[in-house]
Amino acid sequence: MIKVWAGVSAQSITLVWMGQTVLAGFWQGPWFLWAIWWSSVAIILCKRFCKDSIPVYIAVCLLCLAIPDYGNTAMYKFTVPFFLIAYLFNARDLKTKLKKVYLNKGFSLACVAVFAVLVHFYGFDTYIYTSGYTLLGKNLAWQLHNDIFRFTIGCFGSVSVAYMVYAFTKITPKKLEQGLVYIGKCTMGIYLFSNYLFDEVLKRLPIAGLNYGYIALETACVLGLSLGVTALFRQFKITNRLFLGGR
Repeated sequence: MIKVWAGVSAQSITLVWMGQTVLAGFWQGPWFLWAIWWSSVAIILCKRFCKDSIPVYIAVCLLCLAIPDYGNTAMYKFTVPFFLIAYLFNARDLKTKLKKVYLNKGFSLACVAVFAVLVHFYGFDTYIYTSGYTLLGKNLAWQLHNDIFRFTIGCFGSVSVAYMVYAFTKITPKKLEQGLVYIGKCTMGIYLFSNYLFDEVLKRLPIAGLNYGYIALETACVLGLSLGVTALFRQFKITNRLFLGGR
């Protein structure tokens, strides 16, 4: 009975929420999902009509710099090059071809060191949220420098995090590793629901100042709640499909 009630409630909330926020979400919602969608559309079109032409992909990335920023479009455009690299890495089977390189301890530690140095120069104006991702109406030299720097630190950071996760799994107990894998499989739900919890719930709490104990507790609670809601939504076809990409 409880499960039926929860299912009906979840599906009703889903339909109402979707009707109210889908269009608004195009500009203001969970931008990362829209960024992945637009990046996917761009790559599908290039693959279909241009046969994965590298010059065309480069042109698409450059075109992003010529499109005005509006709403969340700066983040959408910023995601394209990284999504494209991941796509080509898989499509060209670079994971196998370059395995000896990116799993090489010396290479990976060098990337970690470079990333640590670059982070030192990452300032408020470097954020995509503050500086945008267009050359229109901007100081050309400064914006290009900013975009190239962000792209560079993003690449080194990605390699660094991937290596640290790989190294961590080598010393992690099996059960803990399985738990982390499960959390990894729930990232869609975690992203959606934690975004709502942070924006609509936690910001309303009367917490003043920086408190690391509170931050740790907040993180654990949000993660736990997000996992619980994700597990619930997976139980029902409509919520699983609309929110979590299930079938």
